[in-house]
Amino acid sequence: MKRPFNAQTFLDSSGLARKITEYRRGDVVFAQGDACTHVLYIQKGSVKLSVLSKAGREAVVAMLGQGEFFGGKHDKPVRAVPPVSQETLAEMVGTTRSRVNFFMKKFQRLGFIDYANGLKVNNSLLTVVLHD
Repeated sequence: MKRPFNAQTFLDSSGLARKITEYRRGDVVFAQGDACTHVLYIQKGSVKLSVLSKAGREAVVAMLGQGEFFGGKHDKPVRAVPPVSQETLAEMVGTTRSRVNFFMKKFQRLGFIDYANGLKVNNSLLTVVLHD
């Protein structure tokens, strides 16, 4: 019987080339367009994944936390978004919770997001944001 993958056991194993780096709140791990040749693992804290439109507007596509991997190359953007309150979203983008609620309902009505079984962002929303 196969045992489930344990990231910490994997990271603790000998022979792995690894480097532990600490980042402060607001530090950029890598920027959009930079080559990413490593897979990164979050031991503690969180990471915000965002993209910039041509007009310079930022769209948060995922919030990652302790125990998650990121980096490398993905064919598709991350679609599932971890649970996050509208208050937290409002703080992230610098607006009010009621304004976030207004746009969440509008995005759902337009088919850009889905609330069934957690928040899922459809690729169409990312296309609209990135080709502003």
